[in-house]
Amino acid sequence: DVLEERMKGTESGLYLQTGIEALDAEYGGFDRTDLIVIAGRPGMGKTELAINIANSIGRQKGTGLLISMEMSETQVVERHIADRGGISIGSLRNPLGMSQEDYTRLTTATGTLLDENNFVLVGSFTIDEIIAQAERMNLDGGLSFLAIDYLGLLPMPKAERADLAIAEITRKLKQFCLRNKVPVILLAQLNRNVDGRADKRPNMGDLAGSSSIEKDADVIV
Repeated sequence: DVLEERMKGTESGLYLQTGIEALDAEYGGFDRTDLIVIAGRPGMGKTELAINIANSIGRQKGTGLLISMEMSETQVVERHIADRGGISIGSLRNPLGMSQEDYTRLTTATGTLLDENNFVLVGSFTIDEIIAQAERMNLDGGLSFLAIDYLGLLPMPKAERADLAIAEITRKLKQFCLRNKVPVILLAQLNRNVDGRADKRPNMGDLAGSSSIEKDADVIV
C-alpha cells in the first residue's frame, strides 16, 4: 500500500525532507525514528548543515529543539536567519554594509522564523536531561526534531572507558527516536586521521571516540 502511494506521488507522512536535493535523492528523506550523525573536522560547517536541515524540517512539522553547547543563542539565531535568508553572517554582523535586497531578505527570514516553533537551549546538559526536556516538549506528539551540537561536548556518563560512555549516549538517543518517533540530528567530530591521508574523503572509521556511533546511527553524513 505504501509503495503504491509513493508511485502515485502521495506523501505517506513518514519521511522528512532535508531540502537539500542531493541528500533527499540519496536517502528519500529521513525517517522519524532516524538517528542522523553529521560528522566533520572543526570548521567544516557541521552546525550550518544541521541548521539548514533543521530549518527545512521545522517548515514541515511542529516544534524543533536545538541543544547548543558551543554557541550562544544569538550566534545560533544568526545562522538560522543567514540560512533562511541567503545572507552572509558577515552582513548580519556589519549591517551598515547591507544592501536594500539584504534587508528585504532579512525581514522575510525573521518573519518566517517567528511563525515557527524552533527552540534553542544553550548550556551544558547531560544526555538524560536533554532527553527529558525533549520528551516533555513531545507530550502531544508535536516535536519534529532534536538536534545536539555536539557529541564531544556532552558530559560523559560514568563508565569504565570513554568509548563505553559514548556508546551509552548513542544507545539512549536511538531509544529516544524509537520511543517518540522524533529524529535526532547529532553532530560529531572526525579524528585527525583524515588530515594525514592523501585522499581527504572521510570514512566511518574516522568517527572520533567509539564504534558505537556507526552501529547506532541510521544515517551518517
